Amino acid sequence: MLRVLPSFMYHSISRRPGRMHVSPELLDEQCRVLARSGWRGISLAEAEDCLLRGKRLPPKACLFTFDDGYLDNCVYAEPILRRHGHCGVIFPVLNFVEQREDTLQDTEPEDLHLPRTVLRDSFRVQNIRCCSWSELRRMRAGGAMAAAPHSLNHGRVVSSLAFSRLRDFEDVSGFFDVPPYDAPWGMPIFPTGYALSTRGYRLNPALADLVREHVPQHAKAAGVFLADAKKRETLLAAMGKLPWLGRQETEEAFRARLYEEFTACRRIFAEQLGESPLSFCWPWGSFCRESVEEAERAGFRLFFCTGRTGGAYRLGRAVRRFGVRFYTTPENLLAKARFFSIAPFGVLYACLARLWKRSLVLKRA
Repeated sequence: MLRVLPSFMYHSISRRPGRMHVSPELLDEQCRVLARSGWRGISLAEAEDCLLRGKRLPPKACLFTFDDGYLDNCVYAEPILRRHGHCGVIFPVLNFVEQREDTLQDTEPEDLHLPRTVLRDSFRVQNIRCCSWSELRRMRAGGAMAAAPHSLNHGRVVSSLAFSRLRDFEDVSGFFDVPPYDAPWGMPIFPTGYALSTRGYRLNPALADLVREHVPQHAKAAGVFLADAKKRETLLAAMGKLPWLGRQETEEAFRARLYEEFTACRRIFAEQLGESPLSFCWPWGSFCRESVEEAERAGFRLFFCTGRTGGAYRLGRAVRRFGVRFYTTPENLLAKARFFSIAPFGVLYACLARLWKRSLVLKRA
């Protein structure tokens, strides 16, 4: 019977609360149970040999992947995988890879378990500590953890100029959810889309300047100003007098932006790690026809994504993965590995899931 590659998607390995966090103890037990049952997490090179070149998989092969490049992947995930005879791949966001040359001397590991927030572009967000290039090189040299890009910035773009509110309170967002534009107090909060799958709008630079002229740039004072209906109407009327709020990029500009990002990812990897990667992991699992074409033109050949597709098979060059969460028991992970290693089951699950997702879209429409 044809067998395929069950692929597991992790993010942070820590005891911090949150659905994207898996504790080191749980990961250790998951790896132990899989290894005891004969399963082995293969390397990225072995996965590429199978999925790109048609080489046969080892018996009971699976793939551990870790998105975003968290520092705790180096502290906990890599040693745990190595201890149980597994390999994995980390997908760092390149512009957030830390530049320090030391490896963990400035960080107490227990600090990684504490929830923290930081200011990013004046928005208070959940903090992320990322691996450094020296740590990525060390893990790669050890053989248990390869690396491939997860984009430059995990970015967003303005997807529409329609807005329903102005920035009038302290937004607490995910680290990668910060608006992709200058957002002073009183600025419209525009809908955003994923940068690698959405043609974005370039905002008029005069818009942020106009907002600053009208709205006091202090949280409490801005709240008082924007609570006044007449002052809000005055601000909105001034915005309406601008010749344009934003302009959508053309398809040519969209493709040029995509190609520039993909080539930059391969160039940075070559400079820092001495290799030009063939694999790419889509931020938020989101892509489109243009982004796939431009990524392939830049030299990428294998693409990791997400979704309700079981993660255990490959359609074209898209590797579908299923997310591992804080509640995923070792027995549940083992059951998924067994189920999705059988190609007909994985494909059937994926088709049913896509039909279910499409039905939801139609109902909302």
